[in-house]
Amino acid sequence: MRQPLKIFLGLAISSFFFATSTSIIDNHRDEATTVYIINGLPKSSETMQVRCSSKSTSPDPRSLDAGEEYNWTVKEKGMYKCYSVWREFFQVWHAFQPRRDRNYREVFWVVKEDGFYLSWNNSSWVRKAIWESE
Repeated sequence: MRQPLKIFLGLAISSFFFATSTSIIDNHRDEATTVYIINGLPKSSETMQVRCSSKSTSPDPRSLDAGEEYNWTVKEKGMYKCYSVWREFFQVWHAFQPRRDRNYREVFWVVKEDGFYLSWNNSSWVRKAIWESE
């Protein structure tokens, strides 16, 4: 009689922890994501222009001096595309992609002379794009 009780309790506890962890994961997906764009260009460089939009939003362009950041909270889980101009260089890039970024509460971009770097923890960076010119 003792053995079935142990099995029952073990299954009940396991089910509880599984249900709780699944609920936490599902709730995390519903939380808003904040996107940060950081101007990591040299301090003496010209201002970088950035304009980001989705299908339903198109905020005004931003001018970012070296070291400044622009951030917004994703209101929909659609694609957010940004267009950046600095000196004679330009780039169009996806600041928020639902498939790539939906499980993260923060998406960081730092823009440097050699390209556009993505991070989800503001410490490990991967270059995703480079500046283009005509």
